[in-house]
Amino acid sequence: DLDSRGPAAAREWCGRAYDQHFGVHARGVNWDRFSRQELDQLLDCFSGRVLAMVCSLYAEHYAAWGGGVPDLMLWRTGNEQPSLRFVEVKGPGDSLSNGQRAWLDKLL
Repeated sequence: DLDSRGPAAAREWCGRAYDQHFGVHARGVNWDRFSRQELDQLLDCFSGRVLAMVCSLYAEHYAAWGGGVPDLMLWRTGNEQPSLRFVEVKGPGDSLSNGQRAWLDKLL
């Protein structure tokens, strides 16, 4: 149960899936976006609870949750405590969509 585990379990689970399915066409997956090393670094920042929640939302209703994802996902690893931030970029007079509000509600 990924929900109750930490980043190491998330990294192991995703790493296995990455290795087994690399290159297979899947909706919402861009294999060229991140290297395996970058994926591992990113997963060091996720708790099992957050990863399980994101996977659950996509599995339950991909069309509803496919939009509104924050514009940027910034992570820091290395000598510091791993950290992850989601950033929504808005211009003057721009406002959050309902989908963006829903994602922010889930991620915060």
